[in-house]
Amino acid sequence: MPPSCCSSHHPTEIREDKRSSILVAAKKCQSQMATVVSMLEEGRYCPEVLQQALSVQGLWKGIIRRIFLNHLKTCFVKSMTTGSPKEQEKTLHEIAHVMELADRS
Repeated sequence: MPPSCCSSHHPTEIREDKRSSILVAAKKCQSQMATVVSMLEEGRYCPEVLQQALSVQGLWKGIIRRIFLNHLKTCFVKSMTTGSPKEQEKTLHEIAHVMELADRS
């Protein structure tokens, strides 16, 4: 397992089975996005393109949720229970920043 992600300088701490399923979903999303690009290049009918684009969006939101939930269950909990007050504050600021970004999307 990679080092803890409790610091922004460490890789994510995702169990291998979860990492694999997230990676499969990300590759599926990538493939569907390529389909959207091709559809646009071909001048396909807007509702068809929109349907495919919305499928990509749904997959992407699911990936984001899974990564965020994993972070909360692992790194966030670890920081809040064993980290210094300074590390805890940093972790809370990171979560607040991510939530702000999520609100924009």
